[in-house]
Amino acid sequence: MEFGDIFRAVDWAEGARQIEDCEYLFVRQIGETEELTLELTVVEAKAQAPITTPKDDSVLERLKVGGRPIKPDSSCRLFRLIFDRQHMVAYTVSNESYSKFPEPSEKFVGKLFRLFSRSHLLDFVKRTNHASDKHPGKLCHYQVACQNHIIDVITTAPPAISVSSAHQYAARSLAALGGTQPDLKDIPRRRSAI
Repeated sequence: MEFGDIFRAVDWAEGARQIEDCEYLFVRQIGETEELTLELTVVEAKAQAPITTPKDDSVLERLKVGGRPIKPDSSCRLFRLIFDRQHMVAYTVSNESYSKFPEPSEKFVGKLFRLFSRSHLLDFVKRTNHASDKHPGKLCHYQVACQNHIIDVITTAPPAISVSSAHQYAARSLAALGGTQPDLKDIPRRRSAI
């Protein structure tokens, strides 16, 4: 199923700024649209109103009371980032539970959409590949910091970024499945901030 027509292309710097404006991100999709062209779809999420009543009498449900679920709502945006194969050198996807926050010798700008000027991953790629700043060109390290996933990409060019509303995406997804009412709770796995 194609959803390209619900996205609006923006300048990568504007897309990066919009991603940086988000409180949280969830990965919706990670994949190669063609060999070595990486496409990421991430959805904005926000801390919602506190849970006041448990769904049932289980210990887990009672523990959630007072917690603020982190999930998309109708005001959230969906971002598609495409790292083109002509510029792609390497990428990794990590479980955020095991990922380290960048160490002092590493330098970056950004909160959720980070651009590193120095990183251990850049050093590793230069040591273990034929890629260098001379060939294929100046290597850049981009990182998308999401809930549950950290995506690192080494490339020679910024990604193409497109934006849509999560509401449009959910409506289109459910319509394709025969549904009529968009349900944003199906976009990411839920997680509560307690």
